[in-house]
Amino acid sequence: MFARLGRGVVRHPWRVIGVWIVAAVAIIGLAPKATIDAVTPAFLFLACCGLAVGVAFSLFGVETHGKPLPLAAEPDASPQGSLSVREQPS
Repeated sequence: MFARLGRGVVRHPWRVIGVWIVAAVAIIGLAPKATIDAVTPAFLFLACCGLAVGVAFSLFGVETHGKPLPLAAEPDASPQGSLSVREQPS
């Protein structure tokens, strides 16, 4: 079923694009209008989420002083090096 659909899409790409454009126009035309009462709560939610991320980053962010963060696969993967509690192999 999907192989046949894939062949049809590859053979007729402009028909597929046309169907997508017609669907987008129909969906936009039938969508409810965005009023200020509907947009305000979503805007406030996203603004508060952005503020929370900014505060969390400023409180818990790691200062690297221009050095790249080490990868987790490296033996000493802590950002500052001295925070590792594992014994280093000799």
